[in-house]
Amino acid sequence: MRPSALSDLLQISQAELSQMRHHGTGPQYFHEARRVHYREGDVINFVNLAVRSTRDQTAAPFDRIPGPLMMAAECGELLNVSPGALGQMRSQNAGPRFLKFGRRVRYAVEDVADFVLMNRDTPPRMGQRRRGRKEWTPSVNRGTRLMTLAELAAAMSLSRKGLYSLRADQRGPHSIRVGSVLRFHPDDVERWIRASTFDQSSLGSGWS
Repeated sequence: MRPSALSDLLQISQAELSQMRHHGTGPQYFHEARRVHYREGDVINFVNLAVRSTRDQTAAPFDRIPGPLMMAAECGELLNVSPGALGQMRSQNAGPRFLKFGRRVRYAVEDVADFVLMNRDTPPRMGQRRRGRKEWTPSVNRGTRLMTLAELAAAMSLSRKGLYSLRADQRGPHSIRVGSVLRFHPDDVERWIRASTFDQSSLGSGWS
């Protein structure tokens, strides 16, 4: 593997990779025809040494290169939390597991997807309606962006109080716990809207 390909996978500049080689802090490499190359197995070992598990997520070592990785800002965009909030989760040993390359923090897309699905609740009434059927789960990828409670309320023309009432009555969409806040997957919201049978006009003034 050439440095340019590894740079794309790890989201680290080639200059940083060169500096790692100079200081002996990067993956093992070899020269062939005066060019630097990396073996896949050496890169996998390097990535696994960089993994930082959290109390919210531990997982088996990678058996392949989990790239391209996500920068912290991209992960924050997916989870719809600020960079500061994501950094606080790391400092509290919470949130999705991450990788640390020096001062650089990266996330594997598959780890973030697993974290989202592990923290996605199953409202009992929805579970009962699907009893005997395989549970559907939304997909999570680089293009996913979770919704905040305020965004969901605005999209549904409902008040936050109304959404909390739905949750208390176990009639709301699946929610995802990200640290101390709730998030909602757009696909869960879409399926909830299609499956909902409640009459919004009969729920009182708390809904507008």
